[in-house]
Amino acid sequence: MVAQLRDDRRRDANRADTRPGLRRSGLYKNMNRAIIALVFRCKITGGQLSATDETEAFRWAAETDIRELASEAYAIRMLDALHDHRPAAVRQHDGKQLL
Repeated sequence: MVAQLRDDRRRDANRADTRPGLRRSGLYKNMNRAIIALVFRCKITGGQLSATDETEAFRWAAETDIRELASEAYAIRMLDALHDHRPAAVRQHDGKQLL
């Protein structure tokens, strides 16, 4: 059962790179908290942005503004997605700074 779950997760993660409008842009490891974040570059297909329980605010930002709006550990996620690295970036951070 465990092996099957691993295979299913691997297949689903690989499938994300083949879905139209969705590409994995990076894997980011918070070394202090043992958290791994998979980040995807997506294409907007419709709808409207709105605040949620997880979002206080949102806005469009120029690439030049990103480093001022977020700490280095989070800004790099957006910058990697904008530059669409291949293969996807793999980075380590401490929650604020890249290591």
